[in-house]
Amino acid sequence: MLTETFVMDCARCESAAVRITHGHANIILCAFHVIRAFRKKTNDKILKTYLTRLVTAETVGRFNQYYRIINRRDRSIGQYLSRYWMARKTMWARAFYGDVLTLGNSTNNRVESLNRQVKRYVRKSDSLYKCMYKALKWSEMMSTRRSVEDQLIAGRYYKYNAPQRLIPLLNILTPFARSKVLYELKQMRFVYVEYESGDWLFMVDRGQHYEVDISICQCNCSMFMMCRYPCRHMLLAYVKRRNLTAHQLLRYCSRWKLHNTQNFQNYTLTALPRRSEEYVSIQRSQRIHKHRIIEKYGERFATEVEKKVDNYYLRILNTNL
Repeated sequence: MLTETFVMDCARCESAAVRITHGHANIILCAFHVIRAFRKKTNDKILKTYLTRLVTAETVGRFNQYYRIINRRDRSIGQYLSRYWMARKTMWARAFYGDVLTLGNSTNNRVESLNRQVKRYVRKSDSLYKCMYKALKWSEMMSTRRSVEDQLIAGRYYKYNAPQRLIPLLNILTPFARSKVLYELKQMRFVYVEYESGDWLFMVDRGQHYEVDISICQCNCSMFMMCRYPCRHMLLAYVKRRNLTAHQLLRYCSRWKLHNTQNFQNYTLTALPRRSEEYVSIQRSQRIHKHRIIEKYGERFATEVEKKVDNYYLRILNTNL
């Protein structure tokens, strides 16, 4: 199967070579390399913070807002971004590549991600034999599979209070995905369900609105669309809906399952579209108006109004067909 996405550093020679051999693939620049390149251009701590936010902004509005702030604060940095980086912002700005699947890797095929771990054990004075021994020993240590309960008990720095319902889900994930899901579990305290409509759960996460479709087990947040492991919104839906099983939740996350023999799958599925703020506000106002009608005129009258609205929608659909 053809490679869908390459995540690499900021070297133009590497991206040019990939363009020749894999013209169909998406090329995403590693966020760590981009942020490091930006922060080298200034000593202003506040400006460094806004440069980091510029790279990690999830919406185009936030991206434009941070770009204006950077231009006002330091004109030379704004000119540097405009000259060298803005022409290819679809390669490094998260707001413009939010639909590109990267599977949560900061680098392609997890090669450079493993390099960081190997460097912790390998020293410059080590011989080639010793380097190979340490690398294989570290790989053997990482391949041992322990239960989530043992990892929670043996955790030295973090203590996660995982609900009992999430233990079977976490036990069938790989160690990498398990650590990510545990972090999402920690962030789940900032999420709450605003209202439910059939298989749809509308959630609010720190002022941002997201939707989870239970029937297909998908979320329209950037974390799920890029990484394909359960995000905090899907975990909350899994806790709320008791009829949802762990294997159903991991329908599009099978790459992160243990005993998965097919690690590279065709992920060219259609992700849930991000709803506009206007659409979400209209849905919220309709729900508020419905409750007001029930309080003022009763539930029977509100049901009749809802039937008329549904008939109006069906009439529009039939005319379009």
